[in-house]
Amino acid sequence: MLYCVSGYNSFKSVEHDGLMDLMQTCVDFGSKYGKFSIREAAAGRLTVRKGVSGAAETIRARITERLKDL
Repeated sequence: MLYCVSGYNSFKSVEHDGLMDLMQTCVDFGSKYGKFSIREAAAGRLTVRKGVSGAAETIRARITERLKDL
């Protein structure tokens, strides 16, 4: 219920297959690894942003090199 109320999500969203799959994955992780803090395990937005920026720069450099050869 907190998911729906505090996140402004529809009550129907708790039946969404994607959310159910995510919750099942959480249960599976808990069964396999025991209790752990997701806040410590998950990458934050800044970490993701840095990773995406780095990957984009690498790809940009590869494309630039290929275009020079044409």
